[in-house]
Amino acid sequence: KYDFFIDQEFIDHLPAEAILKCISFTPDIILVSAMRNLVNTTELLKLYEITKASIYFIMMDMFSLTGGCHHAWDCKGFEVGCLNCPAILNIAFKDRAAKNFALKLQNVRKANMQVIAGSGRALAQAKSSLLFKDQKVIHNINGFIDQATFNAKNRQYAKYIFGFQSDDKVIFTGAEHISNERKGFGYFLDAIKHLYSVVTEAERQSVIIMIAAKPEHYQELIKQIPFKTKFVEFIQDDRLLSLAYQASDVFVCSSIEDPGPITVSQAMACGTPVAGFYMGAISNLVINNENGFKAPLRNSVQLALGISKLLRLSAVEFATYSKNAVEQVSKYSSKTHFLHTIEEILSS
Repeated sequence: KYDFFIDQEFIDHLPAEAILKCISFTPDIILVSAMRNLVNTTELLKLYEITKASIYFIMMDMFSLTGGCHHAWDCKGFEVGCLNCPAILNIAFKDRAAKNFALKLQNVRKANMQVIAGSGRALAQAKSSLLFKDQKVIHNINGFIDQATFNAKNRQYAKYIFGFQSDDKVIFTGAEHISNERKGFGYFLDAIKHLYSVVTEAERQSVIIMIAAKPEHYQELIKQIPFKTKFVEFIQDDRLLSLAYQASDVFVCSSIEDPGPITVSQAMACGTPVAGFYMGAISNLVINNENGFKAPLRNSVQLALGISKLLRLSAVEFATYSKNAVEQVSKYSSKTHFLHTIEEILSS
């Protein structure tokens, strides 16, 4: 189940000089997000030596904290140096993660590289990590949401665009990785089945599950969902995706090991309450009885009860939840918040 990539710190992906040739200026700050097969701390150290720029990792997963894992689950190796890595089964290579980590630690300290968390859970992990536990201030950026696109301005029309009636209760989720344990889709299915058992017959008739999924999964999923369903292929256009969120009464994220995902912030920016497990961005963005519901990890029964509560909100209550969701994104996940944080870093 571990997401591990070997020798990442030793591979020469792209020389620092080649990277700098792609831009026409010497940077003051370098923000590093997706690193896999692109850049590592050895190359970042070379960039630092040339530019003297401040280097910050933006935690989209755990790779900036570990000796190779992007998702460490319950492993705490990143707190002590990734010794005896449980993801490496071949005893001949058992020390590979520790060697990766040791080189990363050396490079990070030489260039005073720092980290920016990508969620409440990521912030806690960064604070406990051997690499960054001594960093004085660890900022938290939960996303980079463009609220000019992801907003609640068209909620009154969105249901009709997707073929729903105004009194339909729409639960929206994604099923791109139905077999990926991290995404917890099985827990979503369990929650939906339990939800069906606790709602009234009238509620059963009004609920529609809208799922963004691959066409080849449609028939498989239809058999497992007791409510009416509407399937949409994965939406590539952000404007249409925004409307999908706005057409929904609840967005459900069932991830059980996830630094985000960004869909949580997107849905909330569109005024849609979010239900999910205490994980990733939900841990700090979603507040029970205010803008959504967060259930204990892997507790599908509690998740179902949370969804039912959100579906039963009165129009006035929903408007309050929706407003609170948008405000939470504005404060902690918006493009404005991101830029303000970077400005604060540069001025410190």
